[in-house]
Amino acid sequence: MKKKLGIGIVLLLIVYLIGVICFSFVSYPKTYINGEKRGFDKKKELISTDYTDYELEIKGKNNKKDSIKAEDINYEIAIDNDVEIKQNAFTWPVSIFKKFDYTIEYNPQWDEAKLEEILKNSDLNKDIRKMENAKVKLVGDKYEIVPEQEGDELNMEKFKNSVLNSFLNKEKVLELKDEYIVPEIRADDKKLKEELELKQNLFSVKITFNFGDKKEELSGDSLIALYDNNAEGEYVLNKEKARTYIAELAKKHDTFQKGITFSSTGAGEIEVPGGIYGWQTDVDKTLELLTKQLETGKSGTIEPEYKLEGLNRAEDGLGNTYIEIDLTRQYLWFYKDGKLIVETDIITGNPNLGRETPVGLFKVWSRETNRTLSGEDYSSPVSFWLPIDWTGVGMHDASWQSSFGGNLYKTVGSRGCINIPYEKVKTIYEEVKNNTPVVVYKS
Repeated sequence: MKKKLGIGIVLLLIVYLIGVICFSFVSYPKTYINGEKRGFDKKKELISTDYTDYELEIKGKNNKKDSIKAEDINYEIAIDNDVEIKQNAFTWPVSIFKKFDYTIEYNPQWDEAKLEEILKNSDLNKDIRKMENAKVKLVGDKYEIVPEQEGDELNMEKFKNSVLNSFLNKEKVLELKDEYIVPEIRADDKKLKEELELKQNLFSVKITFNFGDKKEELSGDSLIALYDNNAEGEYVLNKEKARTYIAELAKKHDTFQKGITFSSTGAGEIEVPGGIYGWQTDVDKTLELLTKQLETGKSGTIEPEYKLEGLNRAEDGLGNTYIEIDLTRQYLWFYKDGKLIVETDIITGNPNLGRETPVGLFKVWSRETNRTLSGEDYSSPVSFWLPIDWTGVGMHDASWQSSFGGNLYKTVGSRGCINIPYEKVKTIYEEVKNNTPVVVYKS
């Protein structure tokens, strides 16, 4: 019995001595340095500031590796407060259950430029594959969500902070995980699914803009390209893009102030400069029409809104109803629906007095009777008044003229208006409509 007791005491003593030896060199299991558990670490390394042979191994994705030595970045560390790790090894049977909490104020220093250069040129930053967010893409004839792709591009700020933290704690190995740039949009994103649904619906929508003899179709990718994610991540119509699209249509199809090549009566083709005649799209109001149509989610035809209108939407902007005036021949023709309604000699502005009638593509924009045309030195009552531009030039009867045509305009010409015999202008007044083009040229 005594023999067994002796053996037990000896064994206990041996265990005790082993514990004393062990905990003379390593910390107790519940040792914490600045909140980090450092149990069973070598005591001399707990607050060691010697980085002479320190080297950090870094492991990244795709088997990429690198290492950084303390001497590579002139890394050194000082402790600002006087801390001593006091752990009595002889009390280990009790102390292993106690918590030892130490606060150490480290003051690390390094060469920032060298560190950044090393990280920038690291093997971990070579042959990188950038991450890709999940996105909606046209695959074949339908839209699908293409899943996100993880990459191996590092967030350099996080990378640097992790390296410095590993240096501070004298870690041997740093395995990168949270330091990578990750996709912000994943395949299960709610708003991405909403975008998919909207694109699928839009892909079957066709919007037709009716410009008379010309049509423009907005559909498919061109329509979808007008949509963007707003600040809330919602996929909505980008009004600026839509407005730009309509403005481009207007530039293409508007005829206001655009010249034409005119097939004249008896004088061949004449180049006529633009005037006040033509169609001018109201871009903002047409945008409202487009927005409302798209809100229905259905195909439809849009008749553009206009600031200015012509008589018809023929290819050359004239059609077969127009008034033709040749200043050279001093003659007027009025065609309506392709039929000659009026032709007559006229008198136009006197060029010798600087009052020549302007050439250009104009229009009848008002029809008035019993007007008095007046200026600083004249007052002329007329029975019919048909203004054709915005400077006071128009067509009217002229009771003071005894004859018309020939070269009379060079001596008794008007101040710019077109003088027409009474019966002729009366017929024009009765037959013409507002917005009828008036082509004035010299043959």
